[in-house]
Amino acid sequence: MGGHGYAAVRALSDAFETEFVCIPRPIERAEHGDGGPILYRVKFSSKLWRDDEEPKIKVQVVSGDPTFSL
Repeated sequence: MGGHGYAAVRALSDAFETEFVCIPRPIERAEHGDGGPILYRVKFSSKLWRDDEEPKIKVQVVSGDPTFSL
């Protein structure tokens, strides 16, 4: 499946958000300053939970098709 790309994490005192950005396999260096094409972007976010609670994770597909990744 590859798994090339990066993740950006934003942590607050009461929540966190992680955005995964998947790119095609980088066989050659991208010619343009934008880094090349993106296959998909997905955000996961959750409010802080207590010890006796299960985390509730919200999933949002920002763009593309993460078919096998969710």
